[in-house]
Amino acid sequence: MSIKVDMKNILKDMVGEEYDLSKKLKELAEEINSSVIKSLLMVIALDSEKHSNLYSTVIDLLDVSRRMVPESDIERIESEVDYHIRNEARHFDEVKKIMDSTEDFRIKFLLELILEDEAKHHRIFKELKNAIMSKEALTEDIVWDMVWKDAVFHGGPGG
Repeated sequence: MSIKVDMKNILKDMVGEEYDLSKKLKELAEEINSSVIKSLLMVIALDSEKHSNLYSTVIDLLDVSRRMVPESDIERIESEVDYHIRNEARHFDEVKKIMDSTEDFRIKFLLELILEDEAKHHRIFKELKNAIMSKEALTEDIVWDMVWKDAVFHGGPGG
């Protein structure tokens, strides 16, 4: 017997919970004097905030009536994504060089966390760029062109 899950309500709860976790960790981090512990708590707090945003996005994806991305936004996003892809790659290479030049396990640990994020960011930017260029990123202009191209009468009786 399968139990139907109320996905939207569960996700809404998770949005709030992750946001609250983030807020609490940020408050704790503000009270800590150790820069290392403060930094690690803030990283986790920001991840919880990120999770809250991602859960909200999943909720948005469940809405079949969501709006398409306008062409002007797509051009801007594509330009910014290209810029960030180049910079993320450069940062990745620089961090690798720094890691290779140190024996301090603490520094290596923190830089490894950064590398993991840089790799994730790169993957996300690549997927975003692919989505922008795919049919899933249809714009209103493209949809209108598709509809208009196949319209028999092109707006008037009999043509």
